[in-house]
Amino acid sequence: MVSDAAEVLLKDWPKPRCDSRLATIETCLADLRGEKPPRIARKASITAAKDAKILRGEQF
Repeated sequence: MVSDAAEVLLKDWPKPRCDSRLATIETCLADLRGEKPPRIARKASITAAKDAKILRGEQF
């Protein structure tokens, strides 16, 4: 769920000063406002998780 991803990005992200994290936050917010589809937020989340080296398997 996008709201859960946004919460993790805001509170628990291991690399807080990461450009991909900030882009994902913006994308999640755009999804919550109905400006972008969830698939865009999902793609951004995967990119940020890879960048932070926390992506495990096919969780996303």
